[in-house]
Amino acid sequence: MKFKISNRLACVILILYWLTIFTLTHLPLDRFLYFLARVQPSDKVLHFVAYLVLGFLLWWAIDGDTKVAWSKPKVWWFLLVVVWYGAFDEWLQSYVGRTCDVYDFMADLAGIGVSLLVLSFFTSRPAAVILAGISIFSLANLTKVNVAELFPVTDTLFYLLSYSVFTLLWIRHISQRFSGNSSLLKRAVSVLAVPAAFLLFMKLFSEILHKDFTTGEILLSTSGIAVVFVIYMLAGLSKSKRAERNL
Repeated sequence: MKFKISNRLACVILILYWLTIFTLTHLPLDRFLYFLARVQPSDKVLHFVAYLVLGFLLWWAIDGDTKVAWSKPKVWWFLLVVVWYGAFDEWLQSYVGRTCDVYDFMADLAGIGVSLLVLSFFTSRPAAVILAGISIFSLANLTKVNVAELFPVTDTLFYLLSYSVFTLLWIRHISQRFSGNSSLLKRAVSVLAVPAAFLLFMKLFSEILHKDFTTGEILLSTSGIAVVFVIYMLAGLSKSKRAERNL
């Protein structure tokens, strides 16, 4: 079976991501990076998000162009692999000075479950947007420790990169809907609408949950959206000019 370009990309991202989370979960605590240790890597939210993303990437690599169909054997093979890996991952941590925690394993399964649930209704493009939103919300509002108080650079990168990625995934989802004669205004509104609404949603829920979402963090998030938006619009203008010259 030949892989499409998107599948090759998915495989590369999956391998890099899987190696990263395996390494981070098996570093001995006494050798762990200071700021990660302070954030408490055993936090169930971190396990949930890690496996939420893993589940999406694995399905994207296997068959990202289709929804999860529970009647097909490959879904159950998929579950067997991730459940076995989650259990093995927790067991192996006991040999590097970490804790083998059944609740961490349950958080892993919850992440996989939510990922598969979303993929049951959506293909990879819209699912990526939804799961990115769930990940950002969970990391910003549900973790035990405010990362900004521990390592400001991490906080800056989180808000800048997470909203950039969210906007990029949203553009990837809606780009195929634009026709060749779509106006720049229509494209601009379509691109900005959902990221801006998501940022407002995050601000409202941070107030409800009594979590700090400072002006600086809002500016960083807005900057992440703006950078991707400007690059996309400039690329669109450049493409339009080239098309006009070729007429």
